[in-house]
Amino acid sequence: MAKHPASILLVGNDQNLRLSIALILQRAGYDVTKADSHDSLQALRDTRVYQLLILDLDAAESGQLISRRGGNEYPELPVLILSDQQIAKKEQDNGSPKVKVLVKPVAPEVLLDSVEKIIKKDSQHYSKNPGYADLHAV
Repeated sequence: MAKHPASILLVGNDQNLRLSIALILQRAGYDVTKADSHDSLQALRDTRVYQLLILDLDAAESGQLISRRGGNEYPELPVLILSDQQIAKKEQDNGSPKVKVLVKPVAPEVLLDSVEKIIKKDSQHYSKNPGYADLHAV
């Protein structure tokens, strides 16, 4: 049975940066769905199972999403935030174990390494739960 590529939901309000990040991830074999706002994220999140949510947003929208996530909006989904220093510091203080923050600009190899580690760690976590595969089969 062939292994399916990990599905990543990428949210970014800068179209050029969003396309660049998506291209880097797709060339590495990931299945990437792009969204440009929180509203798009909400609609897409319910259409399929994703292994990772990547947020690349400006400070205002990142802050809003971090606050909402703090309210447990995406508890099942690991999150990688690409952000400026201010948001990175705020999120690190949050201490959520399912959140990783990278300060922009991020080198492609650093991005890919982080994505691989997050997806591998999350899949190992859920492989220990036999019911997870049944609930989240694609």
